[in-house]
Amino acid sequence: MTSDEPERIKTDFFAHQAREQDTPITQQGPMLVLLIIVGIGILVGAFNGLMYFINMDKNNAMKSVQVKLESPVQKEGVAFVTVTVYNFNPVPVTDPTFAYHMTSATGSDLASGKVTIPGTIPAGDSRSYAGVQLGEIKEAKGRMGADVVDLKVVGKASLEGDLGNRYINAASLPDKEALENFKDFVKRAPQFAPGYVGLGRALAANGDWDLAIKSYEKALKIDPEYANARYYLGVAHWYKKDARAARADFEEALRLEPEDPSVKRSLDNVLAALGEKRLPKEGEAGGETAAGGEAGGEDAEKPEPATE
Repeated sequence: MTSDEPERIKTDFFAHQAREQDTPITQQGPMLVLLIIVGIGILVGAFNGLMYFINMDKNNAMKSVQVKLESPVQKEGVAFVTVTVYNFNPVPVTDPTFAYHMTSATGSDLASGKVTIPGTIPAGDSRSYAGVQLGEIKEAKGRMGADVVDLKVVGKASLEGDLGNRYINAASLPDKEALENFKDFVKRAPQFAPGYVGLGRALAANGDWDLAIKSYEKALKIDPEYANARYYLGVAHWYKKDARAARADFEEALRLEPEDPSVKRSLDNVLAALGEKRLPKEGEAGGETAAGGEAGGEDAEKPEPATE
């Protein structure tokens, strides 16, 4: 090299390139980071897919459960409401959780939160829970709304093909309008007890109490431990002015479902008509009712109706 030639900077660029080419692509820095990100994404997707599959029954059931908030009362700055849960599914659901929101007449937010109802709502039926505490609120007047966000599904319906959807469609109708739907359903699923309870309710709503009783008895023949069939049999006996048969039915239903609010209220009303009262369990509100007249009398409060 002469003194006139510029001095060349020595680097190991080519040697470094050669080493990178000899390194497997999966071990090169940028590619390794990319592979880690992709791997995490696959794992997250797989986990979400697995959880969706595990919760599929619950997610599907939630689509056929509705919550209605009524009769708001404000006590010492706290809101209390009556909550009615409608379950159109062919299986019972328990412990439904709903997210509620309350707004004033002008549209401003009053309260919001989540509440879990500790109870069971039978297949194709509803239950009302009075005095459910929501939260602190400045005023009771306004609009209320609620959406089901969680629940537990009890068992799995033994229905094939589209029978599950047929049941949901029938149960979603007002009782008086569901008669033909349930007649068709029990022909297609003659061993499904909730179908006969739905049919019985529809018959009762149309004034045919004798056939309603036979339908409830058919449900109990299929499942002798079916509390909701026993409950509605008691309602039918009450409307047939047989208070003692109704009492026996309600007592048996309460034995099978000790926390059912409809059964408790109905039994209390029948006992009141008979001049008696139910002794509540320790810590339970209610149970004592004022004595009424004879069974079916005008001054006796009726059990919860079998119709909507």
